[in-house]
Amino acid sequence: MTPWMRAALVLLLVPASPISAGRAQEPSGVIAGRVTTTSAALLAGADVRLSRVGPGPTGPSVRTAVSNERGAFRFDGLPPGRYIVSGSSPGYTSSQPAPAGVAPITVDVSLPLGYAAGPSMLLSEGEQVLGLEVMMFRQATIAGRILRPDGTPAPGLSVFVAHNTWSGQTWLAQPPATSEWDGRYRVTGLPPGRYKVAVNSPDLPTQRPLTNTFYPGVDDAADAEPVTAIEGISTEGIDIWLTPPRRFAVEGRVYWGVGLAPQDIAIEYGDPEGTHSAAWIVSDPGGLFTITDAPPGTLVLLARADSDIGPLAALATTEVTVDRVYDIALTLDRPGRLSGRVTYEPGVDSTVRPLTLRQTLLRTTALYRVPTSSIDEAGGFAFDNLLGEYAFELAGSPPGLGVTRVLRSGMPLPDGRIRVAGGERVTGVEVVVGPTP
Repeated sequence: MTPWMRAALVLLLVPASPISAGRAQEPSGVIAGRVTTTSAALLAGADVRLSRVGPGPTGPSVRTAVSNERGAFRFDGLPPGRYIVSGSSPGYTSSQPAPAGVAPITVDVSLPLGYAAGPSMLLSEGEQVLGLEVMMFRQATIAGRILRPDGTPAPGLSVFVAHNTWSGQTWLAQPPATSEWDGRYRVTGLPPGRYKVAVNSPDLPTQRPLTNTFYPGVDDAADAEPVTAIEGISTEGIDIWLTPPRRFAVEGRVYWGVGLAPQDIAIEYGDPEGTHSAAWIVSDPGGLFTITDAPPGTLVLLARADSDIGPLAALATTEVTVDRVYDIALTLDRPGRLSGRVTYEPGVDSTVRPLTLRQTLLRTTALYRVPTSSIDEAGGFAFDNLLGEYAFELAGSPPGLGVTRVLRSGMPLPDGRIRVAGGERVTGVEVVVGPTP
């Protein structure tokens, strides 16, 4: 055997190095700390989330823990990489403004994009980061109303919140708030800071089909007024007027008879076409009111109140053509009553169904229930506390079946509508039910 062959055989028989044959070293990085509030309180029971940002070794990219009674948390066995620690607890958020000129790291789409979800760090091999503090802020709220250019509430519109960040204006990534039937909206879960509020809404028919209007009622974000959201406090009255703003005021007084003591006076107002609808609470003890967001055109005002003799109501109309209308008088009186019977055309199922009334002078708000009456076995019905003009509707009727005509003393009523004055007792009404187009 030649010398070089003997050397090769020796190399083959030498055992492999323990380093190359053994298992790879287990990750040993540690991130630990505590959850605190801005008032230096330790927050127990908070959900702590550790997220690895960007590319890294295989394994879970998100780990979770719960802070103990001392607010402490700990994550062991971490591979090297960049991490962000965020916290959540009912009424709190750990998101916070990113330092000036520093791009924030956001890993949760429910957080504002221009805010850091929490402290971040670059963890090296085997490094232990101890004493990390995750600061929790009490959530702030921004609330107000969305109003059309004529001053009436605008329901069903999307409200967005933005703030000035390291890269400019950035919108919240979470779903927007939606204005309710009375135009009110509420954006919750915000970190403290300065925000801009905007509504994305249909515009006037002659303009663009979709546009943003910024608080308080401008179409350019540069002209928007910033809103300060303070930690743990609700910022109210942030009303947005859809451009172009047109505000009209209607002033007057609600009157009542001697000896009466009305309570909870409210005025529902709107136009006869049902385009606008809103309510105004009368807080002045003398009955004075000033409606500051009245729509232009014919305006119907329906006042209602409670008293020791039962419900009271008043009705008036006016024409809104100038900036301010004065001296509207609404005199409360006992409302009227309506009774009659339901009859059915031949071959129509006469199963008992509730009968409802729809106010036709204005579209009423959700402040009061729609008048409803049951129908007895003889077809009789009765409604109390009515004032104004009403149309009959059959609740729960199958398709193709409804009210075909309305008669009083055998005479048909135009459009099937009935008028009830204050204190009036309307009787002898016949509501005919049959097939409808």
